[in-house]
Amino acid sequence: MFRPATLDDIPHMARLAEAAYGVYRSRLGGMAPPAMRPDFAGFQRAGNAWVATIEGLLAGYVLAGPGDADQPGDPGPEVWVIDNIAVSPKTQGQGLGRRLLALAEGEGATRGFRRAYLLTNVVMTENQALYARLGWRETDRRPRKGTTVIDYEKALPWPE
Repeated sequence: MFRPATLDDIPHMARLAEAAYGVYRSRLGGMAPPAMRPDFAGFQRAGNAWVATIEGLLAGYVLAGPGDADQPGDPGPEVWVIDNIAVSPKTQGQGLGRRLLALAEGEGATRGFRRAYLLTNVVMTENQALYARLGWRETDRRPRKGTTVIDYEKALPWPE
């Protein structure tokens, strides 16, 4: 059900992002959330993109990797950043997002990262509730591209 993303997955991931994040356009005054257009190919080439399939169809994805100190708000290369996670509206509410998040956290821990970081938009209230339930701690709220984002962090389990 979970596997690394391939080049063939990228167009499907882009359509899934449109469907999953499109519901937030109205909450953002018609603006497309930046999460709708991540660098799928860059994450895939770096081995930092994973997909979930159900009966052969793409149902969700997660993009994660080392932070980039040159990006505003990004914690830097010593932190594992969960950049983007999306679940098809058809499969939302079944725990797939939680499992994709756990997959990304596990990848970060396996690669030796002790902390993970993610952000969400203040209008994405459903995400905020999920992150709190899963042990993510809010660390900041700040303006970004005409809206407000919330930064979260979480300690990753250190492999024995």
